[in-house]
Amino acid sequence: MITGGHVVMYDRDAAAMRDFVRDVLGLDGVDVGGGRWFARVPPTEMGFHETDGDGAWEFYFQCDDIEAEVKAIESRGGRCGPRTDRGWGVVCEIEGPGGRRLALYEPRHPRAHD
Repeated sequence: MITGGHVVMYDRDAAAMRDFVRDVLGLDGVDVGGGRWFARVPPTEMGFHETDGDGAWEFYFQCDDIEAEVKAIESRGGRCGPRTDRGWGVVCEIEGPGGRRLALYEPRHPRAHD
């Protein structure tokens, strides 16, 4: 039985990214020792889409109200880009440490974990 998933983000400054995810995005987590901290992410779904090119993986943080979440992130020192309506949801980028971009979206489709 599969009981969960584990996403790994490799970064030149993993400590800065960890602090950003914890302090700016506001995710809780657990110290697993050895300088590693694992974020507790909310329920997650995995979509499968056709492509003409090589395959790729993307990760989006989901929220119920993108304007409220952007306001919360910005109140903790984060910077968010403009919102883009893509039909299936409203998306924006969050600027992370070192110019790393993270995606946030408010879906308009049924969620797999509801």
